[in-house]
Amino acid sequence: MSALFDLGKFRTQPPAKAKAEKRRIPQSQHRFIKLPKIWIETLNKIPNASAATYRAALYLVEHGWQTPGHVVKFANRSWPMCREAKYKAIEDLRQAGLIAVEARGRKSPLITVRFLV
Repeated sequence: MSALFDLGKFRTQPPAKAKAEKRRIPQSQHRFIKLPKIWIETLNKIPNASAATYRAALYLVEHGWQTPGHVVKFANRSWPMCREAKYKAIEDLRQAGLIAVEARGRKSPLITVRFLV
């Protein structure tokens, strides 16, 4: 009876261990800005915030990460917006408590960006 029934024929081979490939997320070719959640919440609470306020906020956060002490010199030439819109945006962000402004007379203001760490 052992010649008629060979148990070895019915055994399956254990599956070969396949190398698990890690799925890699491709690197983005585009630059992006990480915005702290406190900035998002505070920007939403600013009444009548203009597009210039949001653009200035993004600019300040981007450059605030790159400088020691998070101090940014916000020159008129550095950002393509009119002077009045820039100063209104700075005032909106200052009143919201997101930045501290050091006025320097006829020079560009030095802005300390808060809540980045």
